[in-house]
Amino acid sequence: MNFRHVVRATRVWGAVAVVLLTPAICMAEKAAATVNDLPTTPSLGGEALKVAGILCLMLAFIFAGFWLLKRYGHRAGLGLLSQNDLKMEGQLALGPKKYVVVVRFLNKRMVLGVTDSHINLLTEMDAGHDDDSETDFTQSLEEARSKDRTP
Repeated sequence: MNFRHVVRATRVWGAVAVVLLTPAICMAEKAAATVNDLPTTPSLGGEALKVAGILCLMLAFIFAGFWLLKRYGHRAGLGLLSQNDLKMEGQLALGPKKYVVVVRFLNKRMVLGVTDSHINLLTEMDAGHDDDSETDFTQSLEEARSKDRTP
């Protein structure tokens, strides 16, 4: 390759570089002018305090919401069970840590066998809508026995 080819190649590539880089140089000059017009950025410590404050405020709202739900949710019907839905009507001890229990839940009367490791449903019967009536434990147990005996 002789010297003329090198000069010609340099001129061609120089012209290509000027054509391609001129818009980029103009854009860089405009960006530099725009950067000078921008306001100064606040300090990093101030931004960190702002983010921490917003986070604390959000956590406070979440905890306040949970507290309100716990405190007043059952009145609005948001609780899983109201306190009157589950009642233990009676129990009979059969031995150490062994019981027969009559439980009323949602208008159902259930007779449960309870040990220290298991709870078994012995029988289930409809209790009706008599919330105020006190039933005797032995009467409920006899009703459960008679229900199991009938085919």
